[in-house]
Amino acid sequence: LNAEAEEPNNPGFKVPIKCSWFRQKNGICQKIPEISSNVYQLSAKDLGCVIKVEAEPMDPDFQGKAFGEFGPV
Repeated sequence: LNAEAEEPNNPGFKVPIKCSWFRQKNGICQKIPEISSNVYQLSAKDLGCVIKVEAEPMDPDFQGKAFGEFGPV
């Protein structure tokens, strides 16, 4: 999975982001440790889960958080 962010008034200009990834199953959401890149490779642990991402800009000129989800896998 890949998360990307673009500058609001300049489509196509990518904003560097830091991501937190989560695995949710049966209503329980757990953070996937030691990953902060914008790319997450699915694994067998993800079967039956919804994968969630929380992204925030690394550039101090931008603020806020974005959320996304994929699945169930």
